[in-house]
Amino acid sequence: GTLHTDLRPLRRHTPNRNSIFPVKSIDVFKHSDLYQYLGEAVLKVNSLHNQAVDLIGTDLRVTARDQDGFVQGIESSAGSYIQGVQWHPEYMPYSIYQKRLFRGFASAVNATGKTLSIQQASEINA
Repeated sequence: GTLHTDLRPLRRHTPNRNSIFPVKSIDVFKHSDLYQYLGEAVLKVNSLHNQAVDLIGTDLRVTARDQDGFVQGIESSAGSYIQGVQWHPEYMPYSIYQKRLFRGFASAVNATGKTLSIQQASEINA
């Protein structure tokens, strides 16, 4: 895929200010796994990026856009678990929707049935 390298001059309906608090609305597509996790079609999210996906890569599909039409969510169109969001859910732990996103991730990890040994985990953290 490709990126918009600087969204600031392209924005018309969403704020240019960076904020860890929810400041922009996004539309989540109902056909998506993201919608299944969040359970909402319209959501307020934080805004900390000046770049965004322009053309999506192979085997990906758009799952959310902001009011300016910029991609805010992507996922696999090939059936594997891939979720990408253009906000920081970790900065909104108080939000039930962001908790649902993390639960969806945990469920996908658990569904693999794979575990890490203590050795593997320590190598990752090294």
